[in-house]
Amino acid sequence: TGDLEAVMIRLKTILVPTDFSECSDAAIRYGAALAEAFGASLQLLSVVHDPYSRPWAAEGFAAPIADLMADWEAEARRRLAECIPPGAESRTRW
Repeated sequence: TGDLEAVMIRLKTILVPTDFSECSDAAIRYGAALAEAFGASLQLLSVVHDPYSRPWAAEGFAAPIADLMADWEAEARRRLAECIPPGAESRTRW
């Protein structure tokens, strides 16, 4: 018919990976703004590396791996909680 129809995308979830750098902080703020604008949830992701994949693991580093992983995960959770922009707490998961 030749009529143009505006198509609005529908976003339900915004996923923002972070390495806790300044660039990631900016991406989180942008993701939070998108989530707010679209009524979407914001999900933050940080990867905790497997200690066995680290170069020093092959050299027989004698750290209690379970304790090390628990410490890394706790630190990542703490830092993720600190990254949530003010006002975005209710729609943010991590």
